[in-house]
Amino acid sequence: MIKTLALLAGLCLGWTSGAQADPNFPERSIRIVVPSTAGGGFDVVSRILGQYMGEVLKQSFVIENRTGAGTLVGTQFAAKAAPDGYTLLAGGLSNIVWNMNLSSNPGYDGLADFVPVGMAYTVPYVAVVRKDFPANTLKEFLDLARANPGKLNMAHLGTGTGAQIMGSYLMKQTGIVLTDVPYKGSQAAYPDLISGRADVMFDTAPSARPHLQSGNMKALAIISPRRSSLMPNVPTAAEAGVPGWEIESWVGLFAPAKTPAPVLDKLRQALNQVLANKDLRQRFETTAGEVFQLGATETDAFIKSESRKWGTILREAGIKPQ
Repeated sequence: MIKTLALLAGLCLGWTSGAQADPNFPERSIRIVVPSTAGGGFDVVSRILGQYMGEVLKQSFVIENRTGAGTLVGTQFAAKAAPDGYTLLAGGLSNIVWNMNLSSNPGYDGLADFVPVGMAYTVPYVAVVRKDFPANTLKEFLDLARANPGKLNMAHLGTGTGAQIMGSYLMKQTGIVLTDVPYKGSQAAYPDLISGRADVMFDTAPSARPHLQSGNMKALAIISPRRSSLMPNVPTAAEAGVPGWEIESWVGLFAPAKTPAPVLDKLRQALNQVLANKDLRQRFETTAGEVFQLGATETDAFIKSESRKWGTILREAGIKPQ
């Protein structure tokens, strides 16, 4: 009797594990939920990853843009999706980490409701001003701002965006006062920056790069722990005299919590394979970003570290949940 029960238990366990693991995964297309509009950083990275991962896994990857409330709507949707590996989330600093500190009711937990497939992409921020702005270095900009409190306009894309957060943190660290000027998008902000109606913006390198290449804007500093290989002559903020003022935006793929480990393993193997692809790396570089690859354990530690770090920074910058 005991042997019979043990055999039945083993059979049941084997059936359950097999159903959860889905040994034939993937058997249909996989969607990547992008919680922002088409053409943005999340979207571009997701489409590149989807193309190459689709070739490896022999299934199509479908990009599904779900916008609204910043990145909340799409991320909430992905958090509630079936944990079967067929719905992934484009997750980054904004929706995995910042929203936990910026929204009083985000509707999900970036750490508890998702498991990382892996990091994929990183991009620096850069401090930019118009070509004829009367400061050529970050130090000169800070001196000018101190001499003219509240008279320099800081363009940003709204409360809780990277540009606004870094501006608030810079003011807190250095004692300068800038006047916030929010815009609906970087494409709306740059004409005002170029014409002089706004003075400075702390933007992502991919967004700023075309205007820097055209000569309409100039870079004061890379707001990153290290120099950008695509802007090697631009000093970091620390090199320019403001240590600790840094941000490195990242994008990775995330799955709903409780996604079976064998399914995650297949997705991680595919992601690691495509991140080693030379063509993919070159495509990332054309966007002014770089491949960002960590092991599973390192990724978990990194995300937890980012959560602690930015919780502190946002509090120190005086940015409260809304």
